[in-house]
Formats: sequence, structure tokens, C-alpha cells
Amino acid sequence: MSVSGMITVSRRAVLSRVLYCALLANSFAMTLGAGMPDAVAQGARTESAWDVGVKSRARLVAGPRDGATLLAGLEIRLDPGAKTYWRNPGDSGLSPQFDWKGSENVAAIEVLWPAPSRLEDATGGVIYGYKEGVIVPLRITAKEPDKPVRLRLAFEYGVCKDICIPASAVLHLDPPTDRSIGNPALLLALNSVPERQESGMTGPLAFLGVERIVTDESKNPEYIVVATIPEGSEPVLFPEVPDGWHMRDPGKARINGTEAMFVLSMDAAAKTTEDRIKLRLTLTAGDQAVETEMMISPLAGTP
Repeated sequence: MSVSGMITVSRRAVLSRVLYCALLANSFAMTLGAGMPDAVAQGARTESAWDVGVKSRARLVAGPRDGATLLAGLEIRLDPGAKTYWRNPGDSGLSPQFDWKGSENVAAIEVLWPAPSRLEDATGGVIYGYKEGVIVPLRITAKEPDKPVRLRLAFEYGVCKDICIPASAVLHLDPPTDRSIGNPALLLALNSVPERQESGMTGPLAFLGVERIVTDESKNPEYIVVATIPEGSEPVLFPEVPDGWHMRDPGKARINGTEAMFVLSMDAAAKTTEDRIKLRLTLTAGDQAVETEMMISPLAGTP
């Protein structure tokens, strides 16, 4: 039975992505060619101080601003051999937590996670995250577009080498209001954020559909995910379900030319009578990444 309820991606979201890529490209060109803008020369803060943590350090970096919308980034650098976690840490690890209490002139902050890698911890467990470091773009909406934004972040995250260790950072940044100012590395990070799409779209990397497998009523439900992939690539699928639920890592795909198939299995169920929950899927292949969302039936015996 096909799963319905696919999430439609708005044209505004796509245009917003294009706008910021253009703004950052302009900033990059200015930095390399014409030199740094006057606001930087006058000492405007384009990055916060580093907060050094366990096998890591973190800071905020500023990007361009266009009226009420500002791009910034959370940068994490890791010691050699260390890893940190994506929004879904995988089989083990700590989910990152953001506390923006104390920020000023902020209506909303959207965290734009770059596509993760599938890694292993010291015990052989699967984790989703990053090696060496990552810049996580932040799309910030100001309450008043003509006034400065002040960012105050208490950030909690996990760092893994031999064991998973909690880390934290307290970061302050008052970004400049000049729309031409930006950290060029933010452009690369923004381009690593998965493109959102509906299931059934066409393209070199795209979700074709999700089907629930009919199993014994006593078993947890399973699902087949089918996608098109670039020929010769090694796709990786990252499933996410709400808190209280757990879906097993699907492992390697079964590949036939430019088509890949993954099998997902619900490993644990929350104590709930919900007959539909949101499933978010992120698919990577080389330097490409796409993401989709849908509603699924999570309970054993539910069609």
C-alpha cells in the first residue's frame, strides 16, 4: 500500500535558497577581488570568539543580510579523529540542542543541516554526523528589518572518539547589517544542505516512492524506499522519526543500474495510539543530497 501525505516544497523556499547562494557568491567575489567591505575594516563582528570544548571548539559566523533575513552559521571544528553528530545522531550519541534565549530582534531561526556521513563509533555502532568539522547554516528572520540582530546561543552537542562525550558552548555575536558581508565558507556549507523534494520527482538523485511491506501482525512494520541514483554512485539513506520511535539504519542499498532500494524497519515503538507519524528521509550520493517527508503507519498490524 502506498504511503500518502507527501510534503509539498514551496517555490518561496527554493527561491530563498537561490537568493542566498547569489548573495554569498557576491560576497565571495568581493572578498577575493575588491577587498573586504568597509564594515569589516571598521571592526564589525563577522564571527564570535571560539568556545573551546571537549576535543572541539565552536563559534558563530555572520553571513549576508537582506532586510529581515540574515544568514549566519554555527561552525564546529574537531580534533583529529573526533566526530560530532547530525540532528539525528543514529544508533548512539547525543542530539544537538540549541537555546537562543537572550537573542534580540529575532523572530525565527531555521537550522539548515548539511548532509551527514554514515560513520561508526568505537563499539561498531552506526552514527550520523561529521568528521573534522562542519558549518551549520542558520536562516534568521528579524522582527524589525531595519534594526540590528543580536545572537546569544547556548549550544549542547556530543563529540565522539573512543566514547561519546557531552560538550557545550556559549556564543555571542552581533552581526553587521551590511548585506555584502559574509563568510565564504558559508556558501559551501549552504550548498551541502539537502534539496527538498516530493517523492515521485525525476532527476539524477530522487525518491521514486515508499511502500509498506505486509508482515505478520506481531512484527514491527517495514518499508521499501526506492530512489534513482547517479550510475556508479554509493547512496546512503538517513531515516528520521519522531522522539519515542526508533528506525534501524537501513545499511547498504540494493542497486540495479540507476535504481536503489533500501529496506527500513521500525525497531521500537513509542507508547502511543497514533496511526500516522512523520518520516523524514535524507538521501546522499557523492556530493548530491535530497530530502523528503511523508506520513507513515508505524504500528504493527496497521496497514
